[in-house]
Amino acid sequence: MPTYAQLAAEAVWGREIVTPAVRWLGDALCAHFKRPRTAAGTKGDNLHLSGSHRSQEWLLKSRFATNRRYTVEDDLNDEQLRWIAGFDFTPASKAEMLTICQRLDKAVRAGLVEEIAAWYGNLDGDQRVDGYDNVRNVAATSDSSHLWHLHITFKRRYAGDMAVMRKVFAILTGAPIPGQPAPSPSPAPTVRRAAWAAAAEETAMKDWYFTKGAKTATVYVGNGMVARALPNPASWEAMKAKVAAAKGVAVKDIPLEEYPDDATARGVAGTVL
Repeated sequence: MPTYAQLAAEAVWGREIVTPAVRWLGDALCAHFKRPRTAAGTKGDNLHLSGSHRSQEWLLKSRFATNRRYTVEDDLNDEQLRWIAGFDFTPASKAEMLTICQRLDKAVRAGLVEEIAAWYGNLDGDQRVDGYDNVRNVAATSDSSHLWHLHITFKRRYAGDMAVMRKVFAILTGAPIPGQPAPSPSPAPTVRRAAWAAAAEETAMKDWYFTKGAKTATVYVGNGMVARALPNPASWEAMKAKVAAAKGVAVKDIPLEEYPDDATARGVAGTVL
């Protein structure tokens, strides 16, 4: 391991650049998650002798570099060669760590951040580092130091792109992603009408119907729409009373065995009472 004096003796060490865009991402995340500024990191220490926490210029020219190919890209301009492309963030809690990693993983796999080359962290709280190689499009892992901090390797040409950093900030914080359309509201579900509703009760469209199973109770409205599956049969009478009072309609019990195709409609989400 080289000393800092040895590293500083090489011009390429002092030429490394943490871009204003990456600095902004660190500032914004620490402010949002109420973390000290030291919770976000970019330029690597004297243990980082390869990878994205070093500039590409340093990797290619320093005598201390241990890998001259990893995170090295083609067609960078002179300034981009000096940019550091690695970014780390350490949340305050396990819950926050899992949340931000899950958000990022979903976005990366959906193709929303092609400017990221890879990420490492923890998706489920176990002792295996999770991650994704967004160049080869495969799941990836890394050493255990990444279990409780999020690491992002940006494609080097995008490390200075403020729009990219704002997009990553939005993803990690759960905010709307700039440039992406707002999600459309889910349409009301279309439920196949059970035979009993279509035949026996076609004229009683305002009535509500309940079926009692061994472990669940399902509420139907007269047009076949499923309203809610109740996990606790003990609330059966209370639910009937609630619907009757709210809707001002009669409530009827219909034995489950009277309509054998009930399974067709059971379990489909509809109007929540």
